[in-house]
Amino acid sequence: MEFRDNEPPQEREQKVNVVEIYNCKLDDRIRRKEFVIERNMLDIKALQAKDKKRTKEERDLYNLCRPVMRFIDETEHEQMIADLMEERALKERIEKLQEWVGQGLTHFSQAQAYEEKKKK
Repeated sequence: MEFRDNEPPQEREQKVNVVEIYNCKLDDRIRRKEFVIERNMLDIKALQAKDKKRTKEERDLYNLCRPVMRFIDETEHEQMIADLMEERALKERIEKLQEWVGQGLTHFSQAQAYEEKKKK
């Protein structure tokens, strides 16, 4: 693209806008490239090995929270995933306890007997 002295101001402004848009795209590309390098996302085998170590629930949660990775660093993201998994486990435990209370069970031994009966 050439800027000439004899071109009208509207055309010059339009060319400047095109250059600004192009520069924004280049800046975004650089930011994404730095993100991938910073998070060591180029080592696919290491990422797959980490992914295999996770349970299915952890993988689902990790993939669900992937867009958040852009805004926090890797350790914070891993901690967030761990906290969300712990929250999920606590919610399941609370639901189980509420079920037992709903059945009128007041002791853990009664709850164990209820669970064994429920499995059969």
